[in-house]
Amino acid sequence: MKKLVSLCCLFLLLLGFTVSSLPVEAYLADMSLYANDLYEPETSVVLPATIAWPSDSEAANKAVGEKRPNTVFVRINEKLQVSSMNGFPLEDSLVNYLKKTKAQSLTALYIDNQATANALIEFIQSNNLKDAFVVASYENIDLIKEVASKSTAIYAIVDFTEAKLTEDDMAEVISLTHAADARIALIPESCATRATIDYLRGRLTSVWVQCKANEKSIYTQLTNGANGIYCEDYEKVIEALESFPESRTILRPSFIAGHRGMPSQYIENTIRSAQAAVDAGADVIECDIHLSKDGELFLLHDFNLKRLFNQPDAPAVSQLTLKELQAFTYDMTDDSKENAPNSVLNSNNENRTKEGRENLEIAYDPEFDYIPSLRDYFEVFKDQDVLHFVEIKTNNTDVVAALKALAEEIGVEEQMVCISFNAGFGGNPVGYNPEIDVLREIHKNWPELPQGYLGYDNYVFSDHAGIIERDGHAANACGKLLDALEPYNATYNPYYKAMSYETVSYGRHRGITVWPWTYNNELDFAKAYLDCIYGITSNYAFWASEYPKQILVEDQKLENGNDIVFEILNQKGEPANFDVELVQLSGTPISMSEDYKLEAEEAGEALVMLKLVTEIEVEGADLSEIEDTSYALYSKAFTITIPEKEAGK
Repeated sequence: MKKLVSLCCLFLLLLGFTVSSLPVEAYLADMSLYANDLYEPETSVVLPATIAWPSDSEAANKAVGEKRPNTVFVRINEKLQVSSMNGFPLEDSLVNYLKKTKAQSLTALYIDNQATANALIEFIQSNNLKDAFVVASYENIDLIKEVASKSTAIYAIVDFTEAKLTEDDMAEVISLTHAADARIALIPESCATRATIDYLRGRLTSVWVQCKANEKSIYTQLTNGANGIYCEDYEKVIEALESFPESRTILRPSFIAGHRGMPSQYIENTIRSAQAAVDAGADVIECDIHLSKDGELFLLHDFNLKRLFNQPDAPAVSQLTLKELQAFTYDMTDDSKENAPNSVLNSNNENRTKEGRENLEIAYDPEFDYIPSLRDYFEVFKDQDVLHFVEIKTNNTDVVAALKALAEEIGVEEQMVCISFNAGFGGNPVGYNPEIDVLREIHKNWPELPQGYLGYDNYVFSDHAGIIERDGHAANACGKLLDALEPYNATYNPYYKAMSYETVSYGRHRGITVWPWTYNNELDFAKAYLDCIYGITSNYAFWASEYPKQILVEDQKLENGNDIVFEILNQKGEPANFDVELVQLSGTPISMSEDYKLEAEEAGEALVMLKLVTEIEVEGADLSEIEDTSYALYSKAFTITIPEKEAGK
């Protein structure tokens, strides 16, 4: 039909008719197409923040301009009339507005009542609308959820900009955002610190920040790691992104996730293994859980006790009580793989039989190393600054109620997300079975809990590389990915070798973040870090321990010759020593000496950042395959004020 319409339009043009003289329906761009021409700034920033704009009277023109926002926010009413965010009428019909803009920017449709939600739902279904956002205030999350549920390609944004948020409210932001079937939270600049943004991002939430249209605000939120910048002057955001000069700039350092703790040094899924990863600076600990015969949750990867315990004839773990499970001891037989294939030394998630790991040692103490209950595990880490990625291994959906009850009892809901391969769908060889659909159970009965969907590109997530090769862009691959993720409001947790980086890049504009597993090769780990992958899961959390993570600064009033005050923290949160240089953004010209003292010739105020350039290293591994191993980190933008009487001294 689309081809026929195009031919008809061409025929009429040849006869002297203009396309604009036809009814809208005859030349309307296909509403089901995914935008593949979003503007990408020329910047050294890796996976830069997407740019959103609260529209004004020039929305239709700016949405298709040469340098344009990625997403344009507009308001609609129950008649589907479109206006700018400041109330200027734009179009009498949503069809007309999308016809002009859909191909080159995403549209965020702001609604504020049930009648408008109903009208939008009818429009979505009648026109097969895809690749658009629905937005509403945090007070109207039911409207967002209702609209977003009608299509896997309608993405939800919860607007918190009118809420009086503090850092203490971030758990509520997570809860409301995910309960609305949204992954994007639009928060006000007043609460958008590096800490709050990291808190939200770690819990699988894409953070868009409403930002004032000035240099300090824009640079600060970019360097705070915001996933999106929502600003009245989007051109200033583009200008800021295009000002970073290095070959590679990381403004959003990867979260480091310890895979089953740190099985490169300890037995996987034990408390000591998890603690070792925390001590190494891991932001996240991944663990695997099952449900015992007596209804207790416990940590173990496998469905049986053959591996690690050498008990091939033992019942399935689901048929044993927690006490029975904890009575089994790990097999620490020190022999060859041929003679002891199930021993810890040969079958732990990281073991000595792997190439290049012959000298690997796994610590063991029977007093502390046993199958832990999830209760004990949560109690140990309750007061530690670490997030848990709890992977549900069992297909028994009763695990969800048990996990929810335990998390609420101990008070660790804020410290966890759930991930699963979801045997109810892609992992079930006989087809979909809702009875074992764990993600569905979470989404239905615990919707405020963030969750991630584990899989491969061609296992659950489709062949993204093939789609990209066919289409020449990743927009449709993004659509296929969202078909899998949206029914659960889940994020993307693929096997890293099957992941499509192009899909990741396209997906960031739509609120998709990616948390691949498992990087146990030094070269691949380094590449992922330099690619700014959102979360890197590894058996070797300590590889990143000494990486610089943040430059801490605040506004300063300094006399000429005073020390410029800053602190660098590494991945472990400890002070670290790296050389930095001063980057001036505007204001009174100043410089910084080699020993970090202020040099100023006149009084005034300067807006600056500190820049750190370093080389990535991984345990002395050969990274020569990477053309450039250097990258830059920046502090937030801050002001240095020089009093009048001190100028030139």
